[in-house]
Amino acid sequence: MTGIYEQFGVTPGINARGNQTLLGGSTPPQEIQEAMDEAMNSGYVVFEDLLRKTGEFIAETLGTESAFVTSGAAAAISLGSAAALAGNDRDKMGKLPDTSSFDRNELVFQKGQDYTYKRCFTLAGAKLKEVGREDGCTVEEMEAAIGPKTAGIAFYENGLWGDEWVSIEQARALADKHDIRLIVDAAGQIYPLDQFTKVAQIGDVVAFGAKYIGSPHSTGICTGRAEWVESAFQQNFIGVEVAGMKGLPRGYGRPYKTDRGEVIGVAAALKRWFSI
Repeated sequence: MTGIYEQFGVTPGINARGNQTLLGGSTPPQEIQEAMDEAMNSGYVVFEDLLRKTGEFIAETLGTESAFVTSGAAAAISLGSAAALAGNDRDKMGKLPDTSSFDRNELVFQKGQDYTYKRCFTLAGAKLKEVGREDGCTVEEMEAAIGPKTAGIAFYENGLWGDEWVSIEQARALADKHDIRLIVDAAGQIYPLDQFTKVAQIGDVVAFGAKYIGSPHSTGICTGRAEWVESAFQQNFIGVEVAGMKGLPRGYGRPYKTDRGEVIGVAAALKRWFSI
């Protein structure tokens, strides 16, 4: 019998690299797939309600103020940056990614943290202001870079930064001192569990890749402090739809769509992850 891949001329192979995007991403465990299938075969829901109720569960599990499911960690990073730029200002939400008229449109970023996905911080219109050196950055260097146009700090958390770098705790302190946002890409920081929850609780908006916990490859988590996660939510695809119905300026995040099965998949995978 011809397999589904062969029917379309694709040759399947053996994956020896885990949930890598180049090899098709993650494969949800059977119980997660069954939960997703049940969701897709159990009728329809008000999608905003689904996102908010599952978000409450995610936030409670991670010990954060708020959360919702996104279409991958990259979407959560982008939406978090949008929250730093627009806050609760509907007019600004409607202008993104054009930030030319904004008083603040810069995110400070450690130069030596340069990595493949840093562009995700700029998709909403933020400008990255790189600070420090290739081999490190001091707190003093980062603080000196914070100015009138700074909306926040973009931080890549991989759990491996040494003392030569500004730590996530130091970045949090600087953000609080200057009343700016801390936006964290913590895509793979899902183990140990205390690292997962610590990072989730430290940022204003924190992005995780849900594929790492057994959810579909195309899913992520946006979590953090309620005010800023809500701004991200309002600029996500459902926020765009609701804003349009109310005659409000629409955000830019319409492309970041998930389906109801994916949302249930993330919630079910997180529940499983914390019970293993």
